[in-house]
Amino acid sequence: MGEALSQMDLAAEGILGEFEGTPVTRSGCKVNNATKALNNALEVTPMYGKKGDTGFVVFQFDITDISHPNVLGHEDQSRRVHTLHITDACIMDTPAIQKAINAQRDKIIRAREERDGVQRIVPNEDSAE
Repeated sequence: MGEALSQMDLAAEGILGEFEGTPVTRSGCKVNNATKALNNALEVTPMYGKKGDTGFVVFQFDITDISHPNVLGHEDQSRRVHTLHITDACIMDTPAIQKAINAQRDKIIRAREERDGVQRIVPNEDSAE
């Protein structure tokens, strides 16, 4: 029980875990092989877009490596960086993907606003909340 409580306390402090005694406070990724996987998909399902078009690509990946560099400006903290090897890709355009992208964009905006102390007078009606 004590270990679970300390993990909850760490999460409340914004700490994702620990690496060699250093708190891990951020997450990141490196992406390998995305072009090859997408080109393989386009061989069988070609696309013909024009400038200004918007679309969505869905990737499947394997995590092939994990590193823990320092967080820039906070050298007493680490970032857990996953190396993603893209195995498969496809271009998709569905309402579910648009909804997921919009919800993620809203989470990012709100997290940055909270970090910067921004308070909204009128909440965003398009919010996923």
